[in-house]
Amino acid sequence: MKKASLAIILMIAFSLISLAQDYRGKGRVVGYVRDKDGNPIEGVTVKLFSLKVQRGFAVSTDKKGKWVAFGIISGGWNVDFEKAGYVTKKIFVQVDEWKKNPEINVAMEKAEGLLLTDELKESLNRGNALFEEKKYEEAAAVFEAMLEKYPDAHILNKNIGNCYANRGLGEKALEWYAKIEFEKIDNPVVLYNVGTNYYNSSKFDEALKYYRRATEIKKDFLDALYQLGLTYLTLGQHSESISTFENYLKIDPDSERAGQVRGFLDVIKKK
Repeated sequence: MKKASLAIILMIAFSLISLAQDYRGKGRVVGYVRDKDGNPIEGVTVKLFSLKVQRGFAVSTDKKGKWVAFGIISGGWNVDFEKAGYVTKKIFVQVDEWKKNPEINVAMEKAEGLLLTDELKESLNRGNALFEEKKYEEAAAVFEAMLEKYPDAHILNKNIGNCYANRGLGEKALEWYAKIEFEKIDNPVVLYNVGTNYYNSSKFDEALKYYRRATEIKKDFLDALYQLGLTYLTLGQHSESISTFENYLKIDPDSERAGQVRGFLDVIKKK
């Protein structure tokens, strides 16, 4: 009985192994990935998916931008090219096991923002989960490792900065925030958070820039409007402070903070 059971298990295992590799054949495909200037791109993940058996596998490009897929079956294959910092490229190729297949040359374009590959998304989710658990040092380590592997993922500087900010290391946080290209930040909450870190460090000119941009993007962002008014006031720019606080009251005329804003306006207008 035991021998029979063992035989069944071995048959199932063999079947699973065979099924997992049923895209195997005698075909071979060679390709190169380069940027728009013809320079090779190393570390591109090349995902190959057989339409015939609905299975596939992945390889990576070397320092020459070269990748090779060998021992595969004939038929149509979807091929995806992924690398952080580049726009994903998708192509279709027809493979012939019995002939020499044409060399595949692909050009990838630099991405304007952060495009998430599966690998990068997994790491990002892990780092975010640690951050939500308030394990800021561990989260920062994950984000820094990602940035080392994907140096074009500049937005990770914000994540790392947030980790330091929540550990009370304001100056260290600002070092990371300063690495973010200001013109590329279009999230008002991020702008507000960075501005607040500058404000708390008494770097009011920098804080002003971020608060102002946050309120330009989201005109009814009450927290940002309030902080913008305070920053103008701190810098002695009274007319700008009055205008900002008056805009605040148009959106929020009745809250407790609105009373504070009216108090500020009374004081400023008497000067």
